[in-house]
Amino acid sequence: MSVVAAILEYLGDQEGVSDLVDDRLFDTDLPQRVARPNIVAQLISDPDIAQHMTAGGGLHRARIQLVMRASNGRDLQRVCDAVYAEMHGHPGDTIGGDDVETHVRSIRLEDAGKLPSEADAGGQATVHVHRQDYMVTYRRTVPTFS
Repeated sequence: MSVVAAILEYLGDQEGVSDLVDDRLFDTDLPQRVARPNIVAQLISDPDIAQHMTAGGGLHRARIQLVMRASNGRDLQRVCDAVYAEMHGHPGDTIGGDDVETHVRSIRLEDAGKLPSEADAGGQATVHVHRQDYMVTYRRTVPTFS
């Protein structure tokens, strides 16, 4: 499981987020005509930081951008607050699937930005959009086979 998929699964399991977006959490591509509010996650970078350390052991520091969209500013603010509450300063735990576990070491908000609005793809409606960038330090573990 990728770190982006693990983060989306984690957010979907958090009641404060899922109550607002239901299952509208997407990896990279937003489907057309999807209901709002919704969240799209994108991996911006994922360097192996352990290569510069003598005893690193597979540490990565991924920059992940979460893009929240809503039909109005009030709903957008509620989604942003819920995501921030779950993500910022996350103490770290094991999230992920059976094949690759993601041991999250820390998550911190990199860029809060403002709450702008932008035209929808069809130019018809206004969609309120906010982007949050997070730095996620994690270690991937691949299970051993006997």
